[in-house]
Amino acid sequence: MAVGSWGQTANGKRLSMVHGDKQQTANCRRQLLREKARMEEKKWPFEDLRVWQESMNWVEEIYLKSQNFPAQEQYGLNRQLRRAALSVPLNISEGRGRHHKKEYIQFLYTARGSLYEVITCLKLAVRLKFIKKEKIDELQGQSNQIHRQLNALIKSLR
Repeated sequence: MAVGSWGQTANGKRLSMVHGDKQQTANCRRQLLREKARMEEKKWPFEDLRVWQESMNWVEEIYLKSQNFPAQEQYGLNRQLRRAALSVPLNISEGRGRHHKKEYIQFLYTARGSLYEVITCLKLAVRLKFIKKEKIDELQGQSNQIHRQLNALIKSLR
């Protein structure tokens, strides 16, 4: 029998699909699809963190509320606001994936710094009349909550 093609499961096992044996090929394909589906359902360690969950919701809100910024701000304040907001859950998740506690804490500090950057961008957007203060009040409340959660997580890791 000649080997037709190879596939690899999530646990690193290699599976071959052999030409001429349709049943074995079909079984192999089914197993590869099951493994792929299982990997897509896998919950990553950072997904259990409430601060990560809250910051993901917060980023969505920031994206929605910054949609109506002036077109000339697409590459200015709007972009900076969105990048800083996105940096919060990204740094939380990246830090959670580190092997050493000190590295994890450093990423949490970076996430907290990005949170401060977002607050500054939001306050500037109000000053420049890109958004009404009332529209960012909810974001400020969420920001305070994320700030408390980040501080608590950092304290628990020290």
